[in-house]
Amino acid sequence: MALRFATEALSPQRQQQFIEALKSSRRAGRQYAHDAREDRRQLLDAALARTRAADSAVRAQIESGVVDYAATLAS
Repeated sequence: MALRFATEALSPQRQQQFIEALKSSRRAGRQYAHDAREDRRQLLDAALARTRAADSAVRAQIESGVVDYAATLAS
């Protein structure tokens, strides 16, 4: 981790304290990271659902247009 290099001028004991503080901060932030991943997942799922619905609507519209055209040929 790049922040560890910032402690080179400190005593080994202070360096270790700094490293432990970084580890503690990372552990404390795990839930935030998990929540952020879950939020991104939910957003992605919603976007994919909208895309699938839009694709389906376009496909239905095209099919309807083809059927309407084919009906004019039978007349």
